[in-house]
Amino acid sequence: MENYKLQLVRYYDKYASSRNASLRDSWKCDIRSYFRDFLITRQLGKILEIGSGTGQDSAYFRDSGFQVTAIDLSEENVIRCKQRGLHALVMDFYRMTFQDQAFESIYAFNCLYHVPSSDLKAIFQELKRVLISGGYMLIGQRGGMAYEGEYSNAKKTEPRLSVTFEKEEYESILRQYFRLTESHVVPVRDYEFHWFIVEKT
Repeated sequence: MENYKLQLVRYYDKYASSRNASLRDSWKCDIRSYFRDFLITRQLGKILEIGSGTGQDSAYFRDSGFQVTAIDLSEENVIRCKQRGLHALVMDFYRMTFQDQAFESIYAFNCLYHVPSSDLKAIFQELKRVLISGGYMLIGQRGGMAYEGEYSNAKKTEPRLSVTFEKEEYESILRQYFRLTESHVVPVRDYEFHWFIVEKT
């Protein structure tokens, strides 16, 4: 496993309990609810969450009537997903074991910003592979500036890879693989949060 992935596993294993007990910010819940309603309107009920963390969002979709699969690199996160009664697997979304077109939608919230820019082509091709034609994916992550390097803060000093983009640049990347249907910005304290809905055509 690559060094930056090992950093992520160590970080998320260490903080799994505290993250499991934390409450979602209201604006994050609003995005999640929007995508739920978006999918219900289109009768798309089989969803994959990548980088699921401890399963808060996956449980929300499950409780909303979706058939949910959650994957994460962190075994500690997956344990907590299973404690919520979720179908959860320790899996790297670089190389998923699912069949082609296995899911009607994908939820990728605050996980793809851990992917090096040089790997995005392979990642989007793999995500596209497991998504049905006419299926949708939500991607949400930090943005507003071009940055690629290690990130930490005063409370959690362990470094982890963070890759962010200007909104227009990321839109251009997404359009190489999907039809971009929606693009949004949420101002959050000292950064922007970008979220997108894309369709596999």
